[in-house]
Amino acid sequence: MKKRLFALLTVLVLLFSAVAVHAAGYTPEQLRIADAFHHVGLFLGTESGYELNRHLTRTEGMVLLVRMLGQEEAVKTGTYECPFTDVDAWAVNYIGYAYENGITRGYSDTVFGAEDPMTDYMFLTLTLRALGYDDRAADAAYSWDDPYALAHSLGLIREEKADADFTRADSVTVFWHAFTLDSYKMAHALIERGVFTEEALKECIEIYMYGRILPRQDSEEETTAYTPPVIPPVPQETEREEVTTVLPEVPKGAITYEEYEAMSGAEQEAYFAQFSDPMDFFVWLDEAKAAYDAKHPSIDIGDDGNIDLGDFGN
Repeated sequence: MKKRLFALLTVLVLLFSAVAVHAAGYTPEQLRIADAFHHVGLFLGTESGYELNRHLTRTEGMVLLVRMLGQEEAVKTGTYECPFTDVDAWAVNYIGYAYENGITRGYSDTVFGAEDPMTDYMFLTLTLRALGYDDRAADAAYSWDDPYALAHSLGLIREEKADADFTRADSVTVFWHAFTLDSYKMAHALIERGVFTEEALKECIEIYMYGRILPRQDSEEETTAYTPPVIPPVPQETEREEVTTVLPEVPKGAITYEEYEAMSGAEQEAYFAQFSDPMDFFVWLDEAKAAYDAKHPSIDIGDDGNIDLGDFGN
């Protein structure tokens, strides 16, 4: 009886947590993603901050795509034809670059729909194009208005269905999944283009993982604070206890995802530091999480928001 009651309470806690996150509009993970991308110059926000709750406009989506392609410097220094009359002056070169390179055709010869919402299928299609998947090829694996199956198979989205409330928070999540795909293939391509450095990528990953940049061995400071613009940073402790426990070298796969989650923050940092390449850590983490999920299926919540409690109600 006690086990059933505990299980039921656990389900209710998860449910109310999900409702709270939905009410906030974005998750702590999505905020860390925004911070991480801002650190390497891929997500700059607006004069009002990240505005993760707000819907993405078609202009904003196209600008993000240009950054994903590592072409922002070319856009800033070059001149591109933009036949659309509804595009703001600051975005003309971005949209012009996309137009000249066949990424967008607009609604018509003169209308782009600059301030219209960027729907989920529009953004997914742009992201897939950035990854090299051409929807106009004879053997295309998707169509411009139905990219869900391919996006889901690649891990860009969790469910193979449309999202009617696609926000800026959702866009950075899709962007992060593309960014980390195939052991950070896109990230390394951007490093080769000189968009950011290898060290900046490591810091980007640390911000995503821990919300801050970890101390370096040659640094006397305990931690390097990361303060995003406009949005108040998460309060940091002024003093931290020195970690004296040193974890032994743990080969990849020697611990489970559940054991990793049970570690303290300091222990997780120490384990992370054992990987000479941060990308190797994320490969291990993805595999460990997949193994955990296979053994612990998640609870499905129906489209109507109801949960089937099954035996919990008996």
